[in-house]
Amino acid sequence: MTGLELCKRIYEHESLKKKTIPFIFLTTTNDQLVISQAYEMFIQGFFVKPSSINELKETIRMIVEYWKFSRHP
Repeated sequence: MTGLELCKRIYEHESLKKKTIPFIFLTTTNDQLVISQAYEMFIQGFFVKPSSINELKETIRMIVEYWKFSRHP
């Protein structure tokens, strides 16, 4: 199952949809169609995996920092 398929299945269930589950995609694809499909499903972020481990660590650090301060119901 892809991340898009999982997102769709969760949003099909009212009780799960209300859990405010953040969907963040960290993937190797940079395909604009996939990015558009993801945002149509109300994801909160789409990140392309960087090529170096240091850049990957920094990307993950920034994502975690963002969600530490984000407020949701």
